Amino acid sequence: MPQKDLNHDTVSRVISGLLLPSKFVYSPPYGSEIEDIFANRLEKYIDPKISVIPQFGIKTPIQTFFLDFVIKVKGVTVGIECDGRDFHKDRAADDARDTIILGTGLVDCIFRFEGKLIYHQTEDCFYILKHYFPDVFSHRGRVNINTLASDYLKANEGGFDEIIYIDNPGVKRVRDVCDKKYGNYVYHYERVSDEDESYLREERYVRINVRYESLGNHRYYYTAFLDFLEVFLMEFRGDFNGFVIKMRDRVAMIDSHRSGKQKLSNQDMKNYNLMFEQNLVSFQSSCSMVVEF
Repeated sequence: MPQKDLNHDTVSRVISGLLLPSKFVYSPPYGSEIEDIFANRLEKYIDPKISVIPQFGIKTPIQTFFLDFVIKVKGVTVGIECDGRDFHKDRAADDARDTIILGTGLVDCIFRFEGKLIYHQTEDCFYILKHYFPDVFSHRGRVNINTLASDYLKANEGGFDEIIYIDNPGVKRVRDVCDKKYGNYVYHYERVSDEDESYLREERYVRINVRYESLGNHRYYYTAFLDFLEVFLMEFRGDFNGFVIKMRDRVAMIDSHRSGKQKLSNQDMKNYNLMFEQNLVSFQSSCSMVVEF
């Protein structure tokens, strides 16, 4: 099937539905089983006016990246990644990739849902998405999601920033036993070690493992994507592998980056900000969306 690159100015019109059907219809095959499950169940709840694009391609000077799904809602472009067990094992590479995707300006935020959660408790994924973007779903869809989502998740909605943040190697995991709505307990991991895979042997347990990524302010080193983008554009533009290596010790990377900026004089800081803006504009102008017709 032929492909066409769309420039930055054309993307919002395309995603808004001028070139794509407005109603999302489940249309397999998808890239993986969990993507198929996500799409199949999404069709039951989504507002018919919302556009959903599977395998959303973003062409950058580094390479072309693909998001499993992109949803356009009220001027916001939301990326969805369905993380299966056999994929996305390299957190540094994933976050370097997502930094570049967010830096293109073509996607405003990215949700990463773990495959286990999608398979067992898809409505919890939708409940979290609804918390941020309720208009993705129809009124009836929101009612049904509220009914089917885990009681634990609904009880802690006000603390989503704490619930959704996962993954910090070496920090002891925390288990909260929740309702058994799907015949499974729900693990809440505020932080979980990638090296500790004992939960994989406990198939009756499902953990709420979701990451919400954007260029907005975040309190954690592991979600400081605006800092990541500054480092990439100021130090590693064009060197993806070098950026990934640097991201493997992101705490040291961000500490060094921020302390260096704090030492700049007012004039040097103005020059730095101007250079960053110039690099960002130049980078974004070289990126485009790839769609199939």
